[in-house]
Amino acid sequence: MGNSKAGGEDDVTSRGKYLLISVPDFAEDPINPGRMMTSYLRIGAASTTWWNDPGGSLAAVVNLAGPAGGRGAPPGSPLLDNYDASDGSTSNYTTAHPKQVSIGAWSSDASGAAGSGGAGGGADVLALQEQQHRELVSGRQMRPTFVDDQRLREGCPSPHQLSEDARINESSYLHSRGGWRDHSDGNRITTTYGDKVEVIRGNYKLMVMGRQDDPSKAAGLDVSGQHIQDYAYTWAAFHRVEWAQDPYSGVWHQQSSTDGAVVTENFGGDVYEHKWGEHHHSTVGQESPVEKDENGRPRGNPHIIEKTWAKRIESYTGSSAYRIPSIEEETWADRISSLTDAASTSETTRVSGAITSETTAGSITETTMAGAVAEMTLVGAKGGLTLAGALADLTVAPNKTDIFVGATHIDLELMLLKLSVVLGQRVEIAWPKGYRMGPEDEKFTMRDVATGLDMARFAAKYAVASPLIRLGIGGEAMAEWVFR
Repeated sequence: MGNSKAGGEDDVTSRGKYLLISVPDFAEDPINPGRMMTSYLRIGAASTTWWNDPGGSLAAVVNLAGPAGGRGAPPGSPLLDNYDASDGSTSNYTTAHPKQVSIGAWSSDASGAAGSGGAGGGADVLALQEQQHRELVSGRQMRPTFVDDQRLREGCPSPHQLSEDARINESSYLHSRGGWRDHSDGNRITTTYGDKVEVIRGNYKLMVMGRQDDPSKAAGLDVSGQHIQDYAYTWAAFHRVEWAQDPYSGVWHQQSSTDGAVVTENFGGDVYEHKWGEHHHSTVGQESPVEKDENGRPRGNPHIIEKTWAKRIESYTGSSAYRIPSIEEETWADRISSLTDAASTSETTRVSGAITSETTAGSITETTMAGAVAEMTLVGAKGGLTLAGALADLTVAPNKTDIFVGATHIDLELMLLKLSVVLGQRVEIAWPKGYRMGPEDEKFTMRDVATGLDMARFAAKYAVASPLIRLGIGGEAMAEWVFR
């Protein structure tokens, strides 16, 4: 009974027929001197003391490592790191693993007390083990055999609609169902010259310990519930798939997390990306960065460098056929430096409504160096207000020409002193007559005001016809202001 060198010689208490081929103590382990190696093949009924058989300890750790299972978080929620619903409640959503606990010794007495490790048992021992397995997995005290055992899949259109309890129940028979069991303390080498076909009706799990005994550092592959998920200890990472009812009335939600890793990607070739959906959310860093979180994983904000070389770059946001309802952009920085060096640039802005621009700065320095600058503004009305403690304008040019065409031109200056300095010839022409009003200037009468209005009416005959500017003198102008 339970011969650790014979692969479970429990022919008396076995629940069925079996064939056992055992080669105990066939050689001394060259890596661990003094340890004898054993190999065996068991076909048929399972061993009731499988945990004490050679390789039993390895068979038990299948529940201590694997990809992320449990309950999936709603789409867009952050990835969490611990599972708190120890009662198996579905109201506490998380994307992390169930708690990892040691399964201890399987029950082997008539009462089925967990961890008792009794020696008897009879035919009911395996049934008690299966019940214990279901209770531990359902209570989130032990990781399920397959990730699909606790995967959220209510309402999913998968080929099978097994409930969570039904899936856990099937997995609980992993060790006790029998069929085929083999173990070798040495190596196992399989060579196939031709093809190899494996058809598995159930689930499949590959677990590789990597020449060590800590299951948390294992790597492997889980194929269950029509999904393939890998896992590894290399960094705190997991990839999970859960069924989500929103936002598309049922869709598989894929979530991935990688911590404490350096990823380098080199790609040569053509890339085409097409994306649709309700939400595309991208976040880098956080407003309150810390170097590491409570689990020692990096949470600092990165240094981002982006470089692009291309034959041509085209960027489009919306189109005339579909305008973006709203675009909001914010930039908060201590320092912003921008350099544009191009042979020519072209900018066009069309706004049917209003444009509001606000600039608040300690100082503003603007420098424009160009062979020629042409500016044209066509507006119904234009108003400008500048409030400054001091204002200085400097223009250096061989020639300067300001042309104003309008009905009236009013400059209002309120100051204690105005100083005008002209180095060179100054010529002022006021036609038909100019007027000045001041302490030493002549006063003007109402007739003079009427003459000034006639002058404004004459100036109003300057008409603007897009795209040409035509000067109308004498004949009827395109627009005419009449002062009465």
